[in-house]
Amino acid sequence: MTNFLLSTADYIWIAVYFVAIMALAIIVRAKNLKTYWANNRATGTTTLTLSIVATSVGSGMVFGIATMAYTGGLIPLFVGLFNAIGILAAAVLAPRLRELAEKHAMYSLPDFLGSVFSTRCRLAGATVNLLVYFFFLAGQLIALGTICKMITGLPEFVSLTLAFTLLVAYTFLGGMKMDIIADNLQFFILILLLVVLPITILRDKEVIGGFKDLSASYLSGAPMGGWPFVLGLFLFFTPVPLVMSDIWMRIYSAYSPRTARRSLVASALLIMPFFATFTLAGIAAHILFPNTDPNIATTQIIARFLHPGLRGIAIAGLLAAIMSTADSMLIVAGITMAKDIGTAVSSALANDERRLFKTARASSIVLAFAAILFALAIPDIVQTMVNAFSVLMILLPAVLSGLFAARKDEAASFWSIVTGLGTTLVFLLIIPKMAFVPGVFACLVSFGVMRLKSRICHVNGIAKER
Repeated sequence: MTNFLLSTADYIWIAVYFVAIMALAIIVRAKNLKTYWANNRATGTTTLTLSIVATSVGSGMVFGIATMAYTGGLIPLFVGLFNAIGILAAAVLAPRLRELAEKHAMYSLPDFLGSVFSTRCRLAGATVNLLVYFFFLAGQLIALGTICKMITGLPEFVSLTLAFTLLVAYTFLGGMKMDIIADNLQFFILILLLVVLPITILRDKEVIGGFKDLSASYLSGAPMGGWPFVLGLFLFFTPVPLVMSDIWMRIYSAYSPRTARRSLVASALLIMPFFATFTLAGIAAHILFPNTDPNIATTQIIARFLHPGLRGIAIAGLLAAIMSTADSMLIVAGITMAKDIGTAVSSALANDERRLFKTARASSIVLAFAAILFALAIPDIVQTMVNAFSVLMILLPAVLSGLFAARKDEAASFWSIVTGLGTTLVFLLIIPKMAFVPGVFACLVSFGVMRLKSRICHVNGIAKER
């Protein structure tokens, strides 16, 4: 872990950030479910855009992109491009999803599966959603704990507990309304990091000189698999935004269908400079610290280039990036546990909004605590995020079928989720970094077979009627 020498000014900046977040949570606390889960469906274009961008810049960006650049050169720029394409695809779907949300009182992706298909599809989707966002949440908490430990020097458990307390406190109070407001505050902190970090790196003569000596094989990502790896990223990473519940929830919280679309288009463009910044940080770390741990590339660069005072702003920026994502993960996990699973097994909970509101908040606390235990047991940010993405992709056939198929095939959608989930979980134990490949393959085969079977039965039924 990089040792940080922080000045009094640094600690003041960090303290100001924490105080501002908690003060906002107290002022704008949510008092009902519609506010807690969808900000009263009243979020404007600018506010929603900044929220989507801030949420996208989490631990995967701060640590994962820099780590990838340290090893694979310019590969993260392709990740950013494919992510932007996926967000633009979500923008195409956004108006329809926003209209369905208003019509059917939807708050989550499993709500959509339940409305289009069946209760069992909703439960299957909710199970996937819960696992995905539990893994995401654990990854953000690992990152938060890492930074808190870096700031305070306290043991890992104590640092994770501090991160847990802050995250749960303001999310518990404000829900999605606070999440969106905090994201907007955090966005402007991130902008400072976006401006300061590249300027300081590109003024360094050692870095500039080192750029000239970088090999073409490194820059093209040969150590990570080169162009075949890029193709794999395109195929498996591009569709991810289409099935991310935090994006769906922001679409549902938009003031109008048009607001949802415009916000996603704008955020797809705004997110690219962040990919470029952390790619630059990773490459600079590769030049300056060739034998260091790639996982601490970002913190190494901050320690090297930023003077006391600016370090406090940078650390606040790192905290803002991770917490902007972590609060969304926590809300999604809580709504999945309380509404998508809880109401499916308890009619009393479904018919009591006040009780459901309390259950959603309690679920968030329980899940955050469980994520801390997971983070302590497996403190690997990259693997935890890989686990999340591996499980996430198996929702894609059911979602696309529900949106576009003229004839909704409930059985094909249900069994594709179940088969894909089971296969992915098995292969996470065997080939953890590639488990998504057999999982997605099994999901697609199951969907195709069940769809074909349904089609044959449908045609035979028409023939018998004639």
